Amino acid sequence: MTQPEPTKRKVPIMLRFSQLWLVGIMLLLGLDWFSQSFDPGWLTRGHFIATVVMSVVAFVYFGIDKRRANLDKHRISERQLHLLSLFGGWPGAVIGQQKFRHKTIKMSFRVVLCTIIACHVAVSGWFIYHGFTAHTAEPISEALVEPQPRLNAAAIVRLRW
Repeated sequence: MTQPEPTKRKVPIMLRFSQLWLVGIMLLLGLDWFSQSFDPGWLTRGHFIATVVMSVVAFVYFGIDKRRANLDKHRISERQLHLLSLFGGWPGAVIGQQKFRHKTIKMSFRVVLCTIIACHVAVSGWFIYHGFTAHTAEPISEALVEPQPRLNAAAIVRLRW
């Protein structure tokens, strides 16, 4: 008697999106670290770092909450899990949700998480767009305008008097 072949579990689109998002952010941070010409700006860089750090924290929290659920112990509130997602940990929350098979059925939890993800994608897009346009437009405008001499503190004091 032959055993049936195991069926492959279909990978949810949100899991793939979260994984690709984290990989993309880490690649951009690596490019920022090793490249002299790539500078996304401190605000964009801080947002990316917060996303990576909070994703790790959210992933761990989902694992802890799943373990506590299996042991019938005091659980982590949904509010805390949503706050971790809101503060940038949504990729880790989605990966932890799928990895631990935790909070995947409760529709109200999923709706709030998807809303948080949509907000973060919009905010990240804004950071990326404004971080890159601010730094790419600067050299072009400097090339078109004749450079002005820089004023030091002594020159500013002389201008005031």
